[in-house]
Amino acid sequence: MKYISLNFGAIKESILKLSSRDFLSESRNGIDDFSKELEKSATLMKQHLAFKSLNTDKVFERERLAERFINQTLELFNGVSWQEVIKENENLRKKYLDNSHVGSTTGKDKIYNSIHTLIEAKCMRSNFKDLEREQDAYETVVNSLISEKENKESEIIESSDYPKNNMWEFITKLAVNNFNERYSHLSESELNLVNLLLSPFDKKKNYLKDLKKENFDIIDNLVKEEKDKEGVYILESFKSKLESIDPEKITEINNSIISCFQLKESLEDIK
Repeated sequence: MKYISLNFGAIKESILKLSSRDFLSESRNGIDDFSKELEKSATLMKQHLAFKSLNTDKVFERERLAERFINQTLELFNGVSWQEVIKENENLRKKYLDNSHVGSTTGKDKIYNSIHTLIEAKCMRSNFKDLEREQDAYETVVNSLISEKENKESEIIESSDYPKNNMWEFITKLAVNNFNERYSHLSESELNLVNLLLSPFDKKKNYLKDLKKENFDIIDNLVKEEKDKEGVYILESFKSKLESIDPEKITEINNSIISCFQLKESLEDIK
C-alpha cells in the first residue's frame, strides 16, 4: 500500500514549490491560495508557526535553552485534537496535491517527521504510547536547534508564506522574557501571533474582549452605511457569531482570537 504522508511540513513545502512553479508559468497564484487556507484554519496556522519555529537556522547556545524553546512552542497545541490535525492536513493535501508525491527536496524529511511526532504526542497526551519514537523525535529537534546549519535552501519560499498586507499583524505586542530573541526568525506578524497565543489566559481573555468590541463597533458603523438588505443580513450574522464567542472558555480562546482577528481584518478591508 502506498504511504500517504500527512506531515504538514512536507505538505507545505510541496505546495509552495508547486505554487511557485505555477506562478512563474502564470497558470495560477497558489501561494496566495495557500495563505488563505491558513486564514481559515487555526489548526493549520498553529502547525505553520510550530514548523517554522522548530525548523529554524537559528542556533541555540545551550541544550537546555533549546529544550525550553521546544516545550514552549508545543504549548500552541494545548487542547488541540490530533484527529483534527490529521483531518486538516488530509484536506489540505487532497485540495492541492491529490496523489502526487509529498516530501522534502531540501533534506528536511527527518526534522519534519520529528516535529510531526512531537505535535502528535502533545495532542494525544497520555494516549500517546510510543515513548521511544517521541524521545527520538525530541532529540532530533534539540540537536537541530543546537547545531550549525549547512544550507538555507528551505528559506527560498518563506517570504511567500503570506500576502504582503501582513494579515496577521496584531495591535498588541507582548514582551515575555527573551521571547522576541528566541523567535526572531519569525516575521513580525508571526512573532506577534505566537506571542499572543502563548500568553497567560488572563491577557488573552482581555485581548479577546477588546477585539470583540472593536468588531462590534466596526459592524455597527457598516450597518448604518449599508443600503443593501443582503449586506445588512451578512453583517448582522457576523454579530451573532461574535456574541457566541465566550472569552471565559479556556479551551477555545486561541481559536476565538484567531477568528476574531480574521473578521476584523476582513471588515476593515470593506470600510
